[in-house]
Amino acid sequence: MITIKESITYYSGLQQLSFGVLLIVAVIVVCFSLINLVNTTITNFLSRRQEIGMLQAIGLSKKQLIKMLCYEGLMYSVFATLVTLVLGTGLGFLSVQVVVKTMNPYFYYSFPWLIVLIYLAILLIVQFTLISYTTGNLKKQSLVEQIRTME
Repeated sequence: MITIKESITYYSGLQQLSFGVLLIVAVIVVCFSLINLVNTTITNFLSRRQEIGMLQAIGLSKKQLIKMLCYEGLMYSVFATLVTLVLGTGLGFLSVQVVVKTMNPYFYYSFPWLIVLIYLAILLIVQFTLISYTTGNLKKQSLVEQIRTME
């Protein structure tokens, strides 16, 4: 006959194993999402270098350029956050329900506020780092070099 203490120990071990696996998957997804964000932002910048040069030639100031790049970066970040919150929360809840039905009936879902806030902070830090990189890269080139850049 199994005692309650043995049952608690067994289910606690299963819960820690499940949590560890899900945490590893979440970390991998976050890493790939940040890599994708960096790739998208840099590719967008490189393909639009000539366009940005033309805008500067007709009067776009550095302040306006930085503002434009900030808004674009924030749009990417907001979209990434919405996708993360909608899909991530839904898939997280479904994963917990699968664990409840198959392995551990005492497993429960709680929204990871701290992890989401850390993710948002990292996302904004990466975005503003990319903005400073792109504006710094533009400052290194003359306006004529930017306009001559072929896509």
